[in-house]
Amino acid sequence: MMQGNIVWKAALLTAIVFIAGIAVGIWMDNQRVDQTRERINDIDIEWNDARLTSLYYQQLAANDTAYCNAAMDANLAFNDRIYQEGLTIERYESVNRFAPELLQEKKRYALLQLQFWMNSIELKKQCGATYHTLVYFYDHYNSGLENVQAAQSAILAELKDKCGANLMLVPLPRDLDISTISLLAAQYNITSAPSILLDGNTFAGLTGNGMLVPLLGCGS
Repeated sequence: MMQGNIVWKAALLTAIVFIAGIAVGIWMDNQRVDQTRERINDIDIEWNDARLTSLYYQQLAANDTAYCNAAMDANLAFNDRIYQEGLTIERYESVNRFAPELLQEKKRYALLQLQFWMNSIELKKQCGATYHTLVYFYDHYNSGLENVQAAQSAILAELKDKCGANLMLVPLPRDLDISTISLLAAQYNITSAPSILLDGNTFAGLTGNGMLVPLLGCGS
């Protein structure tokens, strides 16, 4: 009887520890989602400010060189902030197991990236800027591409670090059912991941420094 009580108590303790572990995991994941949501809300405000700055330039200050420089500086600062937030979301994704809301925040973040890319293209055209725009298309769900996409991400992160303000790096997921990203991919015949759109030129598959550095003029 005593041995049976010991087994029963051990089983109960194991169940309590297991349930407590799940509860803590869910709580931590929800905390990460809340933190991500707060940061993206901040980015959303910054984006609207940058977008209105661009519209102001186009409509009211098209001949003002000084203002054009200020608009580009603000856009570059926004690019750096949104890029760093993307790295944070990737870290959260690697440990997030219970909170599906993080995927919704990633979709929202992808839309902000797309809006930023469009704004960068417009400013480049209006202001005669010389920076490069690079869109990195990847698949969120395809686990078979994990290694090759990790290698491509590492290559692009290194290039971004070396090129700095000369490179606008915009990662976009192809498979999150975002229609505008699908339209962009279709326009440039992006049919696989990883793929790169660099200043209107497309590269399919893993693209290394040997191909990108000569085109960028930095990163060597």
